[in-house]
Amino acid sequence: MLEDPSPATRLSALWVIERMQSRAALNRVGDMSRADPDERVRRRAKRVWNLMPLERTTRSQSFEAAPKEAQASP
Repeated sequence: MLEDPSPATRLSALWVIERMQSRAALNRVGDMSRADPDERVRRRAKRVWNLMPLERTTRSQSFEAAPKEAQASP
């Protein structure tokens, strides 16, 4: 769903990830927050990234840390 051509479908997928608090998709969410062609999807991905409950020692409190961390991952 995160790769679907429809922005509405990608938004729905982000909603599911947020509700499930799925860390498995975190790298893709970070990518979407920077590079998705739809502004609404980028904003929603940033929100999901910031709301994801992670140990704060692994990333900063805000989205600002996402680009470096997401780029370092394979």
